[in-house]
Parts: sequence; C-alpha cells; structure tokens
Amino acid sequence: MTTHFTDYQIMMAILDIYARSDRQLALGNIVGKGYSQSDLERSLGCESFSVEERAQAMRCAAELMARGLVVPTYSDLVSPEEWRVITAEGRDALKRGALDELDAALWKLSHEFVSARRGALIALNSATPDAMRQAAHSARELVSQVLHVVSPDDEVRSQPWFVADKNKPTLITRKQRYKYAIMKRSRGMSETDLSIALKAGELLDVQHQKLSAGAHNPGPVVRADVEDAINTVEMVLRVLLL
Repeated sequence: MTTHFTDYQIMMAILDIYARSDRQLALGNIVGKGYSQSDLERSLGCESFSVEERAQAMRCAAELMARGLVVPTYSDLVSPEEWRVITAEGRDALKRGALDELDAALWKLSHEFVSARRGALIALNSATPDAMRQAAHSARELVSQVLHVVSPDDEVRSQPWFVADKNKPTLITRKQRYKYAIMKRSRGMSETDLSIALKAGELLDVQHQKLSAGAHNPGPVVRADVEDAINTVEMVLRVLLL
C-alpha cells in the first residue's frame, strides 16, 4: 500500500483535531467519506484521500483508541464508538510529540531525538531518492547521538569493567557504550540483548555502506533497503533504551 503520509503524521493530526474541540467528535466526520474535504485531509494539506490513505487513517484512529489516547463517549446508541474525545494522555502525547515507548524514552533525553526519529520515518515516504537515502543516514546518526548522551565518556570509563585499549587509550568501543546503555535501562543488563545490539550495529554499518555506495552510482534507490536500515536503527534504539 502506497500513501503520502506516515502513521505518525496521521495520528498526530487526529489528536490535534480532537484537542482543538471542546466537544465530542464523530470519527467519520474527521476522516471523511470522500464527498468533501474532511478536517483530517485539510489538516494534512490533502485535497482528498485515496482509498488506501482513508483506510490508513481509520487504522491509525483505531490504534489511538487502543492506546487510550482517544476514547469513545458511548453516547450514540447506534454507533457507540463513533463519537470520541481526547484523553489527558492524548493531550500529553500531542504536546510531547511522543506516541510510543521509544518516543517517550527519546523525549527524556532530548525532544530533538523524537523529531529526528520521526523526520526519518517521514522522509522514507519521499519520492526523492536522495531524501530517502538521507533518511537512513539521519536515522543511523541518531543512534550515535543517543549513545553519547546515555553513555557519556566519563561514566563509561568509571565502570569497573572498563578496560582502555593500550594502543588507543582515548577510544571507547561500541560494545562498551552499548553495555553501559543497556545497564542503565529499566530492565537492566542482559548479555543476550547486548549481543543483539552489537549484531544489529554491524548490520547497520553494512546497510550504510550499501546506501552510500548507491549515492555514487546511477539507478533508483530501493525503498525496501532504506526501510530495512531504518528498522535496524529502531531495533538498536529499543534494545538500548527500553
């Protein structure tokens, strides 16, 4: 299914529409039925959704309800879940721009990390090859930025298990940074998760090399390659932070 919008864009737009209203709103009116421009289409700068995009919007609305960010009022006997309002949690998610646990974890470190993550996902839907390729590179850079915040040099070096390389005494390895980050997360240390993160990091390097090589060669960017690279970044971040 090809659409012009990410789930994040649609869900944030839906939350914003509910937040700006002081009364319950009918989901069908927000998403629209194709006869005239709906509030959601207007919010996203779209004249009219395609069938796929309208289905995507309905799925996103269902996910918002499943997460408790929007809830039905059950005021309509015929369609009890049609009329909905935003919850306090929904307003908080809208304010922070955080829709899931990873967003929330990144937000605690820097709200710019949430913007970077979501920006990469939005760029993935671009029709411009360079934009898609840059999305993968930006996502990979996000891992590095997050690591230097959660695993700063002085804290890693202060760990009893830290051993400096005799030939490169100032170097802190990826494994050392990953290990410290995993130790700090709420679930605590896991050697298995450390191994997963390291393997994923190696995969990310190879994906980066492939996409970088493609930048110097003619030919289309394979969207699946970019999506795979971004998914690898997502996996690394989840293992390190959640």
